[in-house]
Amino acid sequence: GAYHAGVELNGVEWSFGGADSDQTGVFASVPRHAEGATYRETLDMGTSPRSARDVDRILAFVRDKYRANTYSL
Repeated sequence: GAYHAGVELNGVEWSFGGADSDQTGVFASVPRHAEGATYRETLDMGTSPRSARDVDRILAFVRDKYRANTYSL
């Protein structure tokens, strides 16, 4: 089967998904409540040494780079 995966950063779950659009495929949701996904398990990956400001900059880059129409299982 196919599974949804997300990474929680600063209380927000970030994921990548596809669509027939040139807009970003990176989306945010409430942790463990992404639309269309069924929560199964949380894996603790530890904490990030990055500041909230650094995380915002990284996410801006990722949102710009990963377009919905490039998503492929």
